Amino acid sequence: MRVLGATSTVIGWFQLFQKNRAIGVLDDAFLDVPGAALLIPLFLALFAALRRANQALMAVATSLAVAGVAAYVATNTSISLLYVSDQYWSATTDAQRSLFLAAGQATISAGGYGLLESTGFILVVIAGLIASAVMWKSKLFFKATSLVGILANGFFLANYLINFTLFPASSIESTILIGIASLLMFIWWILIALKLISYRN
Repeated sequence: MRVLGATSTVIGWFQLFQKNRAIGVLDDAFLDVPGAALLIPLFLALFAALRRANQALMAVATSLAVAGVAAYVATNTSISLLYVSDQYWSATTDAQRSLFLAAGQATISAGGYGLLESTGFILVVIAGLIASAVMWKSKLFFKATSLVGILANGFFLANYLINFTLFPASSIESTILIGIASLLMFIWWILIALKLISYRN
């Protein structure tokens, strides 16, 4: 999820890493990897809590979430791109810099920075929509929790679908959608955590 640097070119990423390494790493979704990994225990907990409401759908949601996280982590190339960027700025000849530019482009292509990487994320938000729908029919969670989950995952899915159509959203529109979705997702996670904690007690 990249919104800080607003760059899509190899040299743009290299310049961002050179200018502000911290922002470059954050904007390159490096911290999304551990965050994504935490979704696995979340969906396992939701499966345990909601399996009585609809075990089949929760099994599908959990499977999609695990597959999505695996796909997302596997296609994240943040560390590789950072390394190539360092090599580019350390190069002493134009030939070396051209070589590292090509390596950077290959790294970006391998990571997807679009379809491949987003496929994993899309699977996760679909899993979230399914889990939210099951919540709606469950007596364990409030309807508000289900609604927030539907909106959060729905906004994320809408953003990705719009950006893969013939009329992609502008960076401003995409940032707004992601901002709203991120806030709602954070609220959804808190509501889930509070309910699961009280449920266990």
